Amino acid sequence: MIFWTEPAIEDLHAFKDYIKRDSEFYSQRFIESIFELVENLQLFPKIGRKVPEGDDEFIREILYQNFRIIYKLEKENVFILVERLL
Repeated sequence: MIFWTEPAIEDLHAFKDYIKRDSEFYSQRFIESIFELVENLQLFPKIGRKVPEGDDEFIREILYQNFRIIYKLEKENVFILVERLL
């Protein structure tokens, strides 16, 4: 199961609002793409690479365009921790 932490949700809203200033359409497209990518983690939780600055194989990241999605694996669950621009 996938769980979004509050900081990750806040980051996602901030980026959506930022993109929306130029285009409502592309802000919605961007968010949909992020959700699709994250949903893949249910089937392939180790698809992301280990976070390079960490030493924990359960803290991983996936990249989308210039967006970094950091997540943590715990048993059958995936916790989306934070999202940042690269």
